[in-house]
Amino acid sequence: MKLGHILRAAIPLALFAMAAMPAHKDEVLLRRELKPQARDTYRLETMRHQVVTLPNSETRDDTISIGMDCTFKTGSKVEDERVPIEIEFSKFKFQPENLIPNKDLPKKVKLSGWLNEMNELTELSTSKAKAKEKQLAASALQMLQRVQQAWTFPEDPVEPGETWEVSLPLIPGGEEKDIVFQMKFEGEEEMGDKRYWKLSAKDSVPIRVDLGAQGNDAGSMTVRGDIEIKMQLLFERSGRLFSQLSEMRSDLTIDYSRATGKMKVVEDTVSRWTSLNRPKSTKGA
Repeated sequence: MKLGHILRAAIPLALFAMAAMPAHKDEVLLRRELKPQARDTYRLETMRHQVVTLPNSETRDDTISIGMDCTFKTGSKVEDERVPIEIEFSKFKFQPENLIPNKDLPKKVKLSGWLNEMNELTELSTSKAKAKEKQLAASALQMLQRVQQAWTFPEDPVEPGETWEVSLPLIPGGEEKDIVFQMKFEGEEEMGDKRYWKLSAKDSVPIRVDLGAQGNDAGSMTVRGDIEIKMQLLFERSGRLFSQLSEMRSDLTIDYSRATGKMKVVEDTVSRWTSLNRPKSTKGA
C-alpha cells in the first residue's frame, strides 16, 4: 500500500480517536443525583453584625443571630428530571430574644417546591404554611432563595480553577439581581474515607442601586458601596450539599431624599454556617 493510501486511511481513525477522548481528564460534570423519598437535615446558623451611622451622627451597633434546622424531604418519584420536595424549618432560636420571642415562634414552618439535577430549588412556595406561620415562612423563603443560588451547579463540565457567574438579589425577594460574583470549582477534597467537590468564592462587588420610593412619604432611596463575598462549600459526589461557610461584608452609604443627611452603614457582616446532620438511620437524598 502506498504512503498516501496509508495516510488517507489513518487520518480519519486518528481524528475519531481524538474525538472520543475527553477534552480534559480533570473535568467534572456537577450534577445532583435525584432520589425519591429521601430526607436530609441541616443546621443553619446565621449571625449579622451591623454598625450604622445615622444622619444625626448617632451610631448604632447591633448583633443578631438566628439558628434553625432545615429538613429536605423528596417526593415519591422523579418526574421530568426533577423531584418534588418539602422543606421544613424547625428548632428556631433567635438572639437577642426580644427580636422575636422564642416562645412565640411556631414549632415548624413548611415550604414546597421542586429539586432538579442542577441542584436548583424551583417554584418555592409558602402554600403549605399555616396562617400563623405565614410571616416566618415568607422570611425563610427569602433566605432560602438567596443562599441556594450558590448551591446551583453550572450547565457545563468544569475543571479545577474554572469559574462561573452567580447572581443574587440585593434585596431579599426582590426581582432585580444586583450582586453578581464568581464561583470557583477548586477540585476534589478528601476527608476521612470520602471525597467531596469543593467550591469557593472570593469577590468584591460594587453596588449602586436606586430603590425608588420608600414608605408613605414617597422619599427615594439610593444604596451605593461595596460588598465582599467569601464562600466555601463541600458537596458529596452525589451532588448533595455537605457543608457551607459564607460571609458577606458590606460597606454602604444610603442616600434618602427625606433625610437631612446620609446614613452610613459602616459595617454589615453576615456570616452563615450550614452543615449536614444526618442520623445513621436516615436515608440520604
